[in-house]
Amino acid sequence: MRIINVNLKKNPYNIYVKEGLIKESVPILEPVVRSRRVAVVTDTNVAPLYLESVKNAVSDSGGNVFEIVLPSGEENKTLATVEKICTDAMLRSFTRNDVFIALGGGVIGDMTALAASLTARGAELIAVPTTLLAQVDSSIGGKTGVNLACGKNLIGTFYQPRAVIADTSMLSTLPLREWRCGMAEIIKYAAIKDETLTDEKDTEKMIARCAQIKSAIVAEDEFDRGERMLLNFGHTIGHAVENALGYGVLSHGEAVAIGMYAMCLYGEREKLTEIGTARKLRELCENEGLCCEADNLKDMLAAVGHDKKRDGDKLSLVLLRRFGKGFVKQINMSELSEVVQ
Repeated sequence: MRIINVNLKKNPYNIYVKEGLIKESVPILEPVVRSRRVAVVTDTNVAPLYLESVKNAVSDSGGNVFEIVLPSGEENKTLATVEKICTDAMLRSFTRNDVFIALGGGVIGDMTALAASLTARGAELIAVPTTLLAQVDSSIGGKTGVNLACGKNLIGTFYQPRAVIADTSMLSTLPLREWRCGMAEIIKYAAIKDETLTDEKDTEKMIARCAQIKSAIVAEDEFDRGERMLLNFGHTIGHAVENALGYGVLSHGEAVAIGMYAMCLYGEREKLTEIGTARKLRELCENEGLCCEADNLKDMLAAVGHDKKRDGDKLSLVLLRRFGKGFVKQINMSELSEVVQ
């Protein structure tokens, strides 16, 4: 088993990575769930595959378990869905000592974490990510969120889990499109921090390395005021693409690929990025079946303007010096239309 510590000043926790881990998870679960109510939150895609295994593990760990099964899809990532999670839990007499388990990909993880941060002013949380994207990225670091009509993840909190249990055997049922979505995030990590990542063929090692990179960054900048912004490479444009096309038209990873390529092109044009970086990134994305261009983005400018990284009349963009070395640059909002074009 690979264990990565998220070494926060308050509430540090571990990420556990291993094939078949859920069957061996009692030592991880028991200290958190014993004699407590445990709500396993999942969706209609994941429930038939892994819900019973997780419930059995919780029962074996001494928890009083029940499930909350939600419709799948980015279009359901709303405050109304979070309200349902909170209500279902409170109808079971949930307290802040009880536990939510997020069993699913990024959508379920973000919504369950937000619900946990709100229910009884803060219940316990364990993440069991089932997608590549969630195992390498979204389950780590404590960001929660839901979408609004005007932008992605605009409502949210910072709320850390007690543990992340990444069972790599769960990736065996992942549709190809979801695998590609996760590969976009892995390419992101390679682009900003470790270019050797794209040469790694061992899935468990690849996941663990991404978790190490993110954990180190989060430990230094938990609340996204400095270096953690690097993790948003491709996301400012990517989130705007998702919003402009309508949530669910492109996957998150597909949109991020477009955003990363756009930032490389912009950086090269402004002589901030080494020439050839955009070509390398595009080749890596296309080798994974990810397209780097999109049409019909007339509404994207407004969505970028609502980005969470905006600070007054300035917006923080993540660019690359070269492949493997990211940095943050602030631009004036007056420059935004030029960047988008």
